[in-house]
Amino acid sequence: MRFLAAEHGLAPTDALEAARIDAVFELSQELAKVNPLVNMYERNDAKVAEFLERGAGNGSGYAVVPRLDALAAALGDGPFFGGDQPSYGDFNAFHYVDNLDTLVPGILGDRAGLVAWMVRVSRLPGVSTYLASRPPLGTTS
Repeated sequence: MRFLAAEHGLAPTDALEAARIDAVFELSQELAKVNPLVNMYERNDAKVAEFLERGAGNGSGYAVVPRLDALAAALGDGPFFGGDQPSYGDFNAFHYVDNLDTLVPGILGDRAGLVAWMVRVSRLPGVSTYLASRPPLGTTS
């Protein structure tokens, strides 16, 4: 991922900013278990509750909501995690947070910065084209 990001201008060249974006990327990876719940399985509220309580952290048993709080803190007031331009950290986080919001609508709650960031990322030219053409999330067909 980092190699491709660097090849396409989506990775910071400054070492400190690169480390910050790496941290965002890794933090959002902790939400990866949302994917099969949204894309492969029939809805099961018990599985969703279990995921929310201890499904984050790639098997280490962390709750999901504190991960959203950490993403909101990392974003701060910026339009994107790395400042004025999106990075691979933004795209990775968007993927998982979008799936999470599909699984649990409204989970972003009062995290206004994350909500506004989701809108900004969804309006980026390539992202908006993809979102308009992808199959509906939450369906198994």
